[in-house]
Amino acid sequence: DEEALLQAMATRPVQRVLHRFSSSTLVFHCDLGDGVEIGFKPARRGEHQWWKHEVLGYRLARVLGITGRVPPAVSRTVPASVIESFANDRDLIRERDGSIRGVAIYWMPVLHHSGLHEPEARDEWSRWMSARNDIPPASRRRASQIAGLIAFDYLQGNFDRWNAANVPLDEHGDLVFRDNNRGWFLQNLLQ
Repeated sequence: DEEALLQAMATRPVQRVLHRFSSSTLVFHCDLGDGVEIGFKPARRGEHQWWKHEVLGYRLARVLGITGRVPPAVSRTVPASVIESFANDRDLIRERDGSIRGVAIYWMPVLHHSGLHEPEARDEWSRWMSARNDIPPASRRRASQIAGLIAFDYLQGNFDRWNAANVPLDEHGDLVFRDNNRGWFLQNLLQ
């Protein structure tokens, strides 16, 4: 039940932080107990609204009827004491009560690199995006997923998709539309 999962992600106390990842954003891999794990992206100076974009991306996917592609994401707070030993301060924005606001994103335990960002692969699937070109039958499912991802990113103004980390495959070999925090910036939406 997705609503129950979102509720658990938003309210269950963090049992432990398993790992910290740093790339263009900061992500804490957190265990909430009973097999529920999240990625927590905190509000940080210079990125204080980025976490909200993850929630917006997930909600957009739901409105569009995109199921199983965008990991569930919900707003939540985490006590600073839970993550500060892993954070090394990292410009975290603390609320008045000492908590840190951010987004809880369902942790997908199995993700594989798709290679779709590689030039050869991009050349191939780019041809599929033209109505003038035929799509090989064995590639139609992948072409459909890529077309859906392109439309999804266009609607949210997400310009940060086509790198190795942001077009992964799940355990079934299907595309996962993750890392949506670079969407929703007004200047990109206007372009």
